[in-house]
Amino acid sequence: MSIYNQYKKWSLPIFLLLLMAACTSLEDTFSEFSKVPESTYVGTADTIITQSGFEKVRFAIVYNADPKITKGELKILNDTLTHRFTINRKHNGTDTAFVDLAIHEGTYRFVATLMDDSGNKSLEKSILVNVLGESFVKTLLPKEITGVKFQKSNLPASNGALVSFGKNHEGLKNVRLLYQDAAGNPQEVWLGKFNTTILLNDFKPASKLIAQTIYEPTNPFNEFMPETVTEVLLPKCNGLSTVSSSTERLTFPTTQTKTTSQAQFLLSSTQCIIDKLSVTATAPFQVSLAQNGPFTASVTIDSNVVNKPIYVSFKPVSAKDSTFTGGIKVSATNVKDSTLVVLSGYEKSI
Repeated sequence: MSIYNQYKKWSLPIFLLLLMAACTSLEDTFSEFSKVPESTYVGTADTIITQSGFEKVRFAIVYNADPKITKGELKILNDTLTHRFTINRKHNGTDTAFVDLAIHEGTYRFVATLMDDSGNKSLEKSILVNVLGESFVKTLLPKEITGVKFQKSNLPASNGALVSFGKNHEGLKNVRLLYQDAAGNPQEVWLGKFNTTILLNDFKPASKLIAQTIYEPTNPFNEFMPETVTEVLLPKCNGLSTVSSSTERLTFPTTQTKTTSQAQFLLSSTQCIIDKLSVTATAPFQVSLAQNGPFTASVTIDSNVVNKPIYVSFKPVSAKDSTFTGGIKVSATNVKDSTLVVLSGYEKSI
């Protein structure tokens, strides 16, 4: 028998023996593999959002529609803090679980894991959390109040206390203003992040205005404010005041050049006046608070006067026959500039 025929005779049996051995080995391998328990995973958190308050943090954990998810776990890497929470699904599909933790100021690496009732877990999701506290608050600066004055206007809505503020500081969110209205009731208004002035129309005279500066970040626990607030006193008057005169016109007798004629009127201001009242005469008329002078272009009067005598002189110097007209004007921080008394006189040249 040739070598070729011998090869054909024995090759098939040998091939069958090798195939049987391979199948036995594969079966043994599968048998060994099937002894390892099958792992079951639940859905991993889709998104985790954190909000830091004062030594507190809120986790908003967004999870998917996997119905097996019933609880979760938050833990700090390389730390003993572990917090488990129950998930109460309120919606089919994607939902959010909120977890609040009290924790000291600092930066932490948290990992979140979702679980089912059988203890099966999701893959871990890691997040870096910055918790704020006293050290952060000490860096916050109050919004400066640079000035407060009474603003007068012909428009009633534009009269009031005009409060001015300084520059913004980084992270400033808003400024809360606390004060009392004219009746003594507490009021609260917001300045806004970018405004530098605010007008208060209705306020209790000479009362206190408090400015509380609010900083980011927004959180569900508290407002971040500096340890100090800014305070000022509002104007002592909260509205426009009026001034009255005993006459609307003064007419002087014919007066020779360089001689003096004199008249008077009574001025009253029973309402509140801020600072002092200015009384001004137009030349060649002058005013004085004393009957015998000295006479000047203007005088100032304290507020709240009743029938205060104001003396007016007329001393022409043109050296020709002339008729002069003028007026007495009054002005104050919260008194409209106006002509209170009309003046007229005739000069007779020498």
